[in-house]
Amino acid sequence: MDTSAKPEIQEGMGLWGGKLFTFPTLESTNRWVLDNHSLYNNGDMVRAIAQTAGRGRFERTWTTLTNKSLAVSAVIIPESENDPIISCISPVTALAIRATLQEYRINSTVKWPNDVLVNEKKTAGILAEYDAAKNLLVSGIGLNINMNSDDFGTNGLAQTATSMKIEENREFDISDVLRTITVQLKTTIETLREKGKERIFETWRHHDYLVGRKILVKTHELIISGTYSGLDKEGRLQIIDEKGHKHSFWSADVTLNTTMDYK
Repeated sequence: MDTSAKPEIQEGMGLWGGKLFTFPTLESTNRWVLDNHSLYNNGDMVRAIAQTAGRGRFERTWTTLTNKSLAVSAVIIPESENDPIISCISPVTALAIRATLQEYRINSTVKWPNDVLVNEKKTAGILAEYDAAKNLLVSGIGLNINMNSDDFGTNGLAQTATSMKIEENREFDISDVLRTITVQLKTTIETLREKGKERIFETWRHHDYLVGRKILVKTHELIISGTYSGLDKEGRLQIIDEKGHKHSFWSADVTLNTTMDYK
């Protein structure tokens, strides 16, 4: 990790009045928080202007370009071992990002477990990590804000990813977008804790990209194709396979299955 650069610290700019720590460069905001957890309190947020080794789920990379993308991690201390935020942080964060985009008049959908899509292209991803021994929950957010199509390179990402600028044909103030995300994340977490998981998953259903779609679910152990059947009351993805059997997953990789042809 880059430990030479000192962050800019802004009081009251995190969740619940926490601090915002902004570094010029970090390899990964999540990794930094996990490795230096004693420096941070509940509600603090760590941002990197440039992130050189951002991580997604299944160790995928996430590109963060200076002044074009947002990379930030929120530090959350669960209130107890039964705090619903532990199991719901990914959908909660995705819904907060969706609500943020709506504030800028950008319609989006959420895709289980942690993607936000605009016009069926990925504009945001989330990496949530929980360390039970430290009672530490970190929600890492990557959001494409001022990226152009050329910024996605020649590896096909331009066909699967987009940004706020591409969708609205204008640039955005990244700090302003972060402030909006912080407000929406605070609101969504409090809704979860006050109203329960049912309220969160009810909202999710209204914006669920996978509704009615044929999907392919991959884990390290198996691959299942079938019809998406929504989330259960705990937030697990449900799929009904070709034989009519229902399967539930806490974690998996989900893609659309365009080859399926059955009723």
